[in-house]
Amino acid sequence: MHRIMVLIAHNLIIETAVQKKTGSSPFSMLSVRLITAFLSEFVFNLLLPAEASRLNNPTSALVHITPVFADFFTIWAISIFWLIIKIVFIIICLSGFA
Repeated sequence: MHRIMVLIAHNLIIETAVQKKTGSSPFSMLSVRLITAFLSEFVFNLLLPAEASRLNNPTSALVHITPVFADFFTIWAISIFWLIIKIVFIIICLSGFA
């Protein structure tokens, strides 16, 4: 859960200095980001089940059987192939079949 707080309130010293140079109040920006980080941590702690914290525990991964890399790679390659087909189709349609 603490990763959510870090994502919201990362690099506060440098970003507060940059925001001060842009003309915004550094104290208000700092307080908004910290309050938002703590509130989001609190809300996610209420919404997510207690078992969700086990997913971040590296020892819990040992209990589950992990699929082979080839299976992951095959699924990834197929999804990338279809994504490329969709992108090419969109580009051809937008370019007016030029």
